[in-house]
This record gives sequence, C-alpha cells and structure tokens, in this order.
Amino acid sequence: MARRAFVFGSNANSAFDVLKYARVDCDRLTAALQLPRYSFTVRQAEVANDRYEVRKQLDQVALDCVEEDIFISYFSGHGMLTAGKLELVLDHSDPNMHTRKP
Repeated sequence: MARRAFVFGSNANSAFDVLKYARVDCDRLTAALQLPRYSFTVRQAEVANDRYEVRKQLDQVALDCVEEDIFISYFSGHGMLTAGKLELVLDHSDPNMHTRKP
C-alpha cells in the first residue's frame, strides 16, 4: 500500500482577491505529509496557471495508484461557481472566460 498526494494552490491574480498564503499552505502540507509518521509521496503541481496541465499532472499521480493505496488531492485557493459548477481559480484564471450570456 502506497500513500500518494497531489498538492496545488494558487494565490490568484488581480481579477480576484489575491491571496497571500495559498502556496505557503501547500508547502506546509507537503512537508507534513512527507514526515515519517505519514510517509506520503507528494507531488506538487509544477504549473498552477494552466488548468489542463494541472489536470494532466493530477491524472498522472492518480493513475499510479492501485486500489489499496491512499490518495489525497489538495487545493488551496479561490473557487468560483460557473453555471452551477465549481471551478478552481488558478494563477491566470479569467472570471469572464466561462460566463454564459442569455
């Protein structure tokens, strides 16, 4: 049984309220999960500004898991509701990108 985690975060950008500690939270959680007590193999997102790249990285970690593994995915940052669905706000997210017009 392996313990795997995928951790990512975004402080957002000027189109949203910029956060100060989202990425710091990710670093702290990564350090905690890697302690001998928990022994997680942690991968932090290499790029937090492209949702397709983040999804690809998340999928790679998840696909390495087998049924007996423990898997954690963690995001620190803003979210926004778009057409009733939650979207995570990444570094270059545009609040108007997915706005539906009547």
